[in-house]
Amino acid sequence: IERVAERAWRMGMRLDVKPFDDLRVRRAISMAIDREAFINTIQGGRGEILNAEIHIGHSENYYTPLEKMPKEVQENFSYNPERARQLLAEAGYPNGFETTIQANAREPERDVVSFLAAMWKDIGIDVKIDLRDASVMNGILVKNEHAPMFFGSNSVLAPGSTLNFYAVDEANTYHVNVVDDPEINEVYEKYQNTFDPVEAAKIIKGLNVLWHKKAYVAYLPTPYVTVAFWPWVENYAGEVNDSQCFSVGGIFGRAWINSDLKAKIQ
Repeated sequence: IERVAERAWRMGMRLDVKPFDDLRVRRAISMAIDREAFINTIQGGRGEILNAEIHIGHSENYYTPLEKMPKEVQENFSYNPERARQLLAEAGYPNGFETTIQANAREPERDVVSFLAAMWKDIGIDVKIDLRDASVMNGILVKNEHAPMFFGSNSVLAPGSTLNFYAVDEANTYHVNVVDDPEINEVYEKYQNTFDPVEAAKIIKGLNVLWHKKAYVAYLPTPYVTVAFWPWVENYAGEVNDSQCFSVGGIFGRAWINSDLKAKIQ
């Protein structure tokens, strides 16, 4: 079974560190990423441009395809280094700036941040790469002492939950952007207090669009993954997660082995 991975690849930018408090700078950073080249070089030619913060596998009751997003969101996901340089100049950085990006010292993170640094160099942004072991990096994130930029690939959870983690819940370890946006907070509070599921879906769909308009995160394409399993594993359809914490206990607690079929195949 091939499907889009349940994780989004996110480049977070601290809003409490200049120049990332400027929307023009954040948009420039996103526009400087050649996502098609990224898919072809890092992800083996198979990837989805937009898979956050609502998973592409959801219906359009929640998920908004890129081609149906507002113009500025579509522009943010386009590769346009010339426009990126223009935005940096408008923001007061005609010659770019220097910054630091942190990530886990493992694959694919090492290749990803190197790819991004080369892309941003083209628009004048000089990025120092700081790779850390996962345990060390987690400690830095918990203390909110991470660098101005942080790359990570983390879960796309149930609609609403992921937006809460990255856009609202300041106590979350991966709230790396240090976002405290009154407009977003107000919409999310409305969602929390809406008990009609149809209306709640409309609110979270709109919140997702609003989040992308703010460009608090520069998103990279999400790769496809393949799940393989023997046909004698019954009551299983390739699930890899049954909760918001990548738990598999419930999945395998419901699955069972068809011993007769297994013996026949082997």
